[in-house]
Amino acid sequence: AFPFNDVRMREGLSLLLDRQTIIDSFYNGYGLAAGGFLSYTSAFYEEQPVNYDPERGMELIREVVGEQEVELRFLLPAVDANRPGGETSRPAGEKNPSSDLYVVQTGVYRQRKNAEAELLELRELGCPAYLTAKNGLFYVQAGAFRNLDNAVRMEQSLRRLGYGTVILTASGT
Repeated sequence: AFPFNDVRMREGLSLLLDRQTIIDSFYNGYGLAAGGFLSYTSAFYEEQPVNYDPERGMELIREVVGEQEVELRFLLPAVDANRPGGETSRPAGEKNPSSDLYVVQTGVYRQRKNAEAELLELRELGCPAYLTAKNGLFYVQAGAFRNLDNAVRMEQSLRRLGYGTVILTASGT
């Protein structure tokens, strides 16, 4: 329905979203800015550029709605910084110097159902957990952190809950 039936409107809205500020402000630094709707853990994931250009975004929206006033609200789910592994702040200047992200791995399984059971446990605890698969094995991981201190906090929280953990970079080292 109007105005979202016009690709310029959808592109304009996408350009207005400062994804990194949303991640930093609302999700305490958890997450990755994404240009598409599939997670990088999906077998169908293809990297798409993440663009933030509010001037161009407004131009595109004005092309669609003209001078008509349109109110838009972006709703974000609440975040509980006190969940296991939750962060209350991101230490300044301690970002990972490489392009890799740190992840906390809690398990490696031969059977998908076992990995999914642990994944469900972690998600019920509020952890940002996900599943990856490689060479017939299923890996349960939590978080994607730019700095090691945040990954260590997540790892310590999960260890206190009884999980065996290891910190890796997203490239697997």
